[in-house]
Amino acid sequence: MIRSKKRDNTSKKPILGFLNKRFLFSLIILVLFLIGLNIYSRYSHKAYGAKEKNIPQCQKCQTISKISPQTPIYFTLSDPNRKDQSRGGMHSHGGDYKNEGYKTPSKKAWLISGENNLVSGLNLETFVFDTTQTQKDVKLDNKMGITTYSFEVPKNGYYNLFAKSEIINDDTLFYRVAKLEYLNGKHGSKDIYNEEIKKELKTDKIKIDLLRLKDKNEKSFFYNISMGNTLKFKATLNGKPLQNADLSIDLNSGWSKKIKTDTNGTASFVMIRDYFPSWDKFNKRYKQEMLITLTFSEDTNGTIDDQEYKKVNYILTYPLSYYPNSSDYQSYGYGLLVGLFIFALSGIVVYLYRRRRTRPFKEIKYEE
Repeated sequence: MIRSKKRDNTSKKPILGFLNKRFLFSLIILVLFLIGLNIYSRYSHKAYGAKEKNIPQCQKCQTISKISPQTPIYFTLSDPNRKDQSRGGMHSHGGDYKNEGYKTPSKKAWLISGENNLVSGLNLETFVFDTTQTQKDVKLDNKMGITTYSFEVPKNGYYNLFAKSEIINDDTLFYRVAKLEYLNGKHGSKDIYNEEIKKELKTDKIKIDLLRLKDKNEKSFFYNISMGNTLKFKATLNGKPLQNADLSIDLNSGWSKKIKTDTNGTASFVMIRDYFPSWDKFNKRYKQEMLITLTFSEDTNGTIDDQEYKKVNYILTYPLSYYPNSSDYQSYGYGLLVGLFIFALSGIVVYLYRRRRTRPFKEIKYEE
């Protein structure tokens, strides 16, 4: 009788070695997951350091005191004289109200025209409305020919800053308004965001106005306009809806669009997505700027300071900041997690497949 023997590796295979392999494999998967999570945290969840496009250096800034009556002027919250403007934004943070030496926080703005040209020396009427829509004074500070407009922001909510000028030239009144809507948000405040905060501003201080109609999703003092959002505005003239007025939307990325108001004085548009970096360079606080310009003309007679006019050209500017949509940077994170999951699952499948392919040796007896 001839006997042929095959080794039975199953019986001799140490259980502890198998457990060590499983532990090592799990440890590798965990390390890969932590590495991926660290990469995502470093590049997608930066707290600050937003890169802004087309920010000129202070050497390129100019101060102009004489501009044509029809040239738009608008407010900016970013100091044109600073090289690093990455920390400028829509909100202020902190505030120790219990400290007796604590001063009421304020916000500074600058008037500019065109490509970051500082405007100074114009005959303007400036005023601001606080969160209760009460008119307050604007503090003007002029240093080295540069005018700064500052206003107090003691509470959370919307502040509306205005600069108005009226100039008659060739029987035409050029009625120019620069408007800035600023949403103040401070952590630790007891202010509550409610529907009353969203109410429309009504004032007879200006003839023409452009109101941003608040979205139903705006439920926080830290709300940011994002790419993909639908923005809706209402134009008014002497407190009544302004029909067939022209709205020009210009982004600092170069995109522009022109629309007209409807019979209710409203117009809407969708913020385009124009930020497409590689996944490892995505910054959810990447701030970009846009400028909305409202223009309208009408034939009407009037007199200002013994000067007559037969036509009025209205122009109002409304600047805004916008950021990447949360779904954009969340998709990067989900993609990373899905990739890690597929990688881990593939490793497990390959391991189980190879283990099943390993057949134990059996002793076979041949009897002759």
